[in-house]
Amino acid sequence: MKLTLWLVSIVLLCRALPLLADTGLLLSVSGRLTTGQQLQGRFDQQKSLPFLALPLNSSGDFSLDSDRGLYWRVLKPVKSEMTVDASGVQLDGHYVRDHGAGDLIASLMRAFMTGDLSGVQRTFAVSGEHGDEEWRLILKPRGAVLRSVLKKIEVSG
Repeated sequence: MKLTLWLVSIVLLCRALPLLADTGLLLSVSGRLTTGQQLQGRFDQQKSLPFLALPLNSSGDFSLDSDRGLYWRVLKPVKSEMTVDASGVQLDGHYVRDHGAGDLIASLMRAFMTGDLSGVQRTFAVSGEHGDEEWRLILKPRGAVLRSVLKKIEVSG
């Protein structure tokens, strides 16, 4: 009986280790980003689409305000603006039916702003590295539906 309990404990611990590693990495990075009210930055994004031979590279800037929501501006290759707030998602000034992309980006940024990372760990398997000056996270979707449209998110700073 003791051997069975011991084996079950080892199996459970082995299954929990990746989550514990995720937590340490996320807490380290989140501690650097937690701002409470506002987060601003720039981004470089690469999308691989099945109908394009080469990946689509874009860059721009963003701001997230806990009261006003997310503002995401693509500057290259084509200018575009997305706003996500309590009233919905706007692309270039027009409300659109969001299929989750805007809300996903906003919720990830909000999680890092506030330090509430439980949703990040539920939605993504987290790996990466962190040092004194720089950090890098790789978020891979856990669920099949999200995995079908998103391979991974890489974030660094």
